[in-house]
Amino acid sequence: LGTQAIFQAMSGTTPVTDAVFYVDGKVIPGSTYSQTTIGEVKVQARRAGYVDSEFVTIQFAQKPY
Repeated sequence: LGTQAIFQAMSGTTPVTDAVFYVDGKVIPGSTYSQTTIGEVKVQARRAGYVDSEFVTIQFAQKPY
């Protein structure tokens, strides 16, 4: 929590700079995402003319004390 996740889509070794990222099925602006509550989200990259990416699950949690 309190840290941004930064996403990058690749086609082989080539960055796909205009990919659109989805978090839990909803489009996000740009390629960064942060969450204010503990939980899990599923992220996917999509772009016309490319195969949609696999889903990646990201867990947001508090730092241990």
